[in-house]
Amino acid sequence: MLTEPQLGQTLPPRWWRGIAYLAVVLPFLFLLAFVWVRPDFNWQEPSDWTPVLSRAEASREKGDLYEARALYSQASRLAAWREDWAGLLAVACGMKKLDNRVDADFIIHSILVRAMMAAQSRQSRAGISAVARAFTATGEDKAASMVLSHVQSGWPEDQEQVGDGALTDCWRSESVDGRRASDAGR
Repeated sequence: MLTEPQLGQTLPPRWWRGIAYLAVVLPFLFLLAFVWVRPDFNWQEPSDWTPVLSRAEASREKGDLYEARALYSQASRLAAWREDWAGLLAVACGMKKLDNRVDADFIIHSILVRAMMAAQSRQSRAGISAVARAFTATGEDKAASMVLSHVQSGWPEDQEQVGDGALTDCWRSESVDGRRASDAGR
């Protein structure tokens, strides 16, 4: 039985065993946490934005503006994740109907810019046209012409047109204040 080191041999200190243990376990834990956190490895299909939008509209009609704003934001994230320009336009329309806060125009414009990027990535002429109409309705004619300039000649003609009457009614030439969009810039 060897209880003491042989002559000339020394046992490694106990703290070396702890370091060796950590050197093996920590990279494994780091890799496990990395795989769990990274959406590329743990990807799930985003849920549909339409039920969230319906709940937001119901909250707005009940007068719960805080919940409606939170649900509109969630629907915006879901539609942006799916690159659904029609969903982003519907969310911007809901935010427009929500209230006339000072930062509402900024939020609406940022959602419209995301809708433009989604329509551009899908090469949708109808999407670009709908976003341009929305910018025109908010009184941003320069932004609308900028959006229309993103249409490329090689894009295919869209098979589906915007058929949602509520969506097109929202972006008529009335601004958030009820003024005509042509009068808003004056």
